Amino acid sequence: MCARMDKLHQNKFLQKIVQGFFFAGFIGIVVTGMMMAKPRYEKAQRLNERRDHLLQMIEEKQREIADIKSRQRRFNTDRGFVESLARMNRRVRPNEILFVFQD
Repeated sequence: MCARMDKLHQNKFLQKIVQGFFFAGFIGIVVTGMMMAKPRYEKAQRLNERRDHLLQMIEEKQREIADIKSRQRRFNTDRGFVESLARMNRRVRPNEILFVFQD
């Protein structure tokens, strides 16, 4: 009976050692996976920041384009605006005399 008890204790001891190795292997796999995932996560973060920056630049350029189109429409439709702008730049019509007063 004593030999049987020794074998039973020996089997439990081996079983605990095997469980410990499996647990250590599992932890090793998890740690390795995290170490491999970190550079990819950091790269994804950088790409997201770059994308956000580019989207912001696109919005800014779209506002600039809308402003330019608005001014372009004004040049095509508002003759008074075009004439006042021409006068500010000292442009004259044919046969006109321009008087410029200095401040």
